[in-house]
Amino acid sequence: MAGLRERLTAYLLGQDMALNGLGGGEPRETISGTIGRGLQARAWWAPASCWVVDGIFGAGHCAAQAAIEEERRRRGA
Repeated sequence: MAGLRERLTAYLLGQDMALNGLGGGEPRETISGTIGRGLQARAWWAPASCWVVDGIFGAGHCAAQAAIEEERRRRGA
């Protein structure tokens, strides 16, 4: 049985993906992944968004999440 920390992490991840979907992001992708892909595509909104998210989770977080999401899509997961 999963502990409280695992359940809370799963809940927050689900909320992250839901908010991303409501904002027009890809299904089953996190907000960080969408921002990271925006950086790669040089979207006008991505640098400021990334600055905020990386400020919370650490430098390079958005770029790392974009790479994780790309690998997940490549594998068909």
